[in-house]
Amino acid sequence: MTAGKLTFSDNLVPKATRGTYTVTVDHEVFSGDPDAASLPTATQTVHIAGARLVLAEGDVHGVYPPRGSVGAYTCLLPHISLERRVLPWENRLKGAPAETPWFALLVFGEGELLDDPHCLGEVEKGKAEDLLTPSSPPADLALPAITLADDEEKKLGVQTVRTRAAVFKALVPSLDVLAYRTHVRSPLPGESRAGDAERRELEYAFAMSDRLPAKTGGRYVAHLVSLEGHEAHVTGAVGKKNIRLLSLHSWTFTSTADTGARTFADIAAQLVGPGKKRPADLLLSPTAREAGTPTAYTRHLAHRLENGWAPLHHFGDADHGYVFYRGPLVPFPVKPVTQTGEWWKTTADPYSVRETGHHAAWTLGRGLALADQEFSGALARHLARAHKTLLDLAVVFAAEPPPAPAGGEADAPEQDGGADGLLPEALFTEGPGAEALARVLAGEPVQRHLEALTEAAAQEGADEAQQGGPEGAAPAETSYEDLVKYLREGDINFPSAAPPLQEAVESLTANTAVTGAVAAHALLPASATGSVYAAEEEEAPGYEPALGAWLDGLRLLRPVPFDHLVPHASMLPVESLRLFRVDPDWLDALTLGALAAGLCLAHDPAQITALWNAYKPHRTTPDTGLLIRSELVSAFPGLRVEASAEHAGGASGDPCSVLRQDRLGPDVLLVLFKGRPKTVSLLEPFHGLHLGMEKRASPHDKSDWVSMRHLDKANLGTALPKNDDTSFAAVPYRPKADTVDRIIDLAPATGLPATLWAALPAKAKPKNPSNENEVDPAHPARTTPAELALQMIQSPERTEITVPES
Repeated sequence: MTAGKLTFSDNLVPKATRGTYTVTVDHEVFSGDPDAASLPTATQTVHIAGARLVLAEGDVHGVYPPRGSVGAYTCLLPHISLERRVLPWENRLKGAPAETPWFALLVFGEGELLDDPHCLGEVEKGKAEDLLTPSSPPADLALPAITLADDEEKKLGVQTVRTRAAVFKALVPSLDVLAYRTHVRSPLPGESRAGDAERRELEYAFAMSDRLPAKTGGRYVAHLVSLEGHEAHVTGAVGKKNIRLLSLHSWTFTSTADTGARTFADIAAQLVGPGKKRPADLLLSPTAREAGTPTAYTRHLAHRLENGWAPLHHFGDADHGYVFYRGPLVPFPVKPVTQTGEWWKTTADPYSVRETGHHAAWTLGRGLALADQEFSGALARHLARAHKTLLDLAVVFAAEPPPAPAGGEADAPEQDGGADGLLPEALFTEGPGAEALARVLAGEPVQRHLEALTEAAAQEGADEAQQGGPEGAAPAETSYEDLVKYLREGDINFPSAAPPLQEAVESLTANTAVTGAVAAHALLPASATGSVYAAEEEEAPGYEPALGAWLDGLRLLRPVPFDHLVPHASMLPVESLRLFRVDPDWLDALTLGALAAGLCLAHDPAQITALWNAYKPHRTTPDTGLLIRSELVSAFPGLRVEASAEHAGGASGDPCSVLRQDRLGPDVLLVLFKGRPKTVSLLEPFHGLHLGMEKRASPHDKSDWVSMRHLDKANLGTALPKNDDTSFAAVPYRPKADTVDRIIDLAPATGLPATLWAALPAKAKPKNPSNENEVDPAHPARTTPAELALQMIQSPERTEITVPES
């Protein structure tokens, strides 16, 4: 979650509430003249509108639990957030202080509503005058003592619910408790980028229930009910068997049974626990089992296993019956291999057992590339386009071959120039010819730039003739019109074509500047190549976005089968977390194998090499990562993993970051990092800001608790360490009444507000402004509504892993 301020306020009571007001203005003239005429009194009637019988469509910001949802809500208090922050206080209840809200959020269980016994969201619908002020009310039904202002209010469509008076009295809070069930909260950090002043304008009003769903689970319906006209029913007896309540908003949800399942913190602690005693236990490597007296060979095998090699059965190995395989995920840094380009060849260990890691990567890359139609199609198009480009350039410039030296082949002077003397130097400097060549290498047709190319060649020939070139046979002349014809028809059998054409194609293919430019335009966007297309905000005609995108995904191991990542089950047992490094040579072999899928013609190797050289500086290479195989992944699908910006061991470099986080199976999570972070954090999914209580870690403690936070200004909101009883406060409940239980006691003087204040250590309480060493004496002996909300925040759990230094 984005860092930033999160503010809570007790209330936001407006200076004037909903109603009709008369403003009277008297004028007094002090002129010294007793006969001066006085000004008349002026009066103005002001109507302040506000919600009363219904809420506007946009008044509700959100509800929790989510509407119609099913989940484990036994420790969380249902609540509703309202867009207008003054809404709970813009009406006044008779006999109640101004900070008392005029509505309450009541949560009903099955069988507690007369018209909705199964909590399906059913309500009574009708006109306000018929439901709230009927001419002949039922004898056993208590109604709100309100007066509808006018015909518009009388005809207004409203929604009501009926419940037994005993249920109402069990659910409805006293007037002093009502203030503790509402507060004002700023948007969550990240919800708004406004400054402090603007964020205040975006604040929400929150109304929460004090009833927790039953531990056995069940269906519930939450109603935001108006208490206007029910003041006497709140403070005294209802006097009737049933009562009708005006419902301003409602939603249903289902809470599952509290099965005592392990929490996020419990599971995460079990995963990281082994590494606290022995960090090597968190490294990804097969498990070695000792068998008999150690020998040089068994010690060698143990060392191989410790370094991530897995012995796999191999039908082609008659001598041993197995080979060693190691994938891209390794427990320790690996020694770089000599990159001969022959990744398909295998090596052997001192005991002649073959090693197939990089060999398997190259073969796998080739197979994955051929299986992906989009990538293989893009690769084939690029190679065909590259061959066509070089052939067309050869047609143009082989038609005017350089003169043969008089002294014969042995005395031929060294040729310089753009392509072993074939392409004029002018094409690699500046001017129309250079831009023309750049556009041709980017994929534009040669015909479009033929004039500029031939002019550059002609100019260079004229310059050489003027300087006195070597004597020899005069070159054959080919007209501009003939070149256009040959290029259009693809006819390479004109007089100067063979063998000069074949030699010219080979010369261009061997020129890394030419093939490199063709490859770069195919792989990289114009912004990365710095070509003329970047200024024109276009992409090169030869750009194949699927090439780079697929290779990037390949190097993040997206299409790689799981058994190539974890070749042996003992490397990632059930309920385990494993850290690893990534072998960059394995990724290079995988990438080169994928590019090798395009090999077909004699000139293809040079084009593939050019692609690799163009991609290499931009390639994505993760450095480290982790694998989790646990209930933590399946039970918390939104599990997040964060890497510290700092590197392990104090190493320098760009900040560490997460490159990939994906579920590979129902209970398997893969995370790849750029860099080697100092710490890795597992974060419980964030589903918004909720209020509630929690269970203690001890299986012998069945009480419900609030984990407390600092209220002192210096550490406001910081959670107290959960290492002793001083950081928790037991949750008091009201006695069960009728069918209603699990109502948190929020009585200011005796309930949770007072309990929290008493349990909170002095160091965490607000300080005396004039003496930071003592508690503020002006603070009441209880938490305020805003402080209560702060204490009951259920923030996501966070478990931190320190990455081993090795």
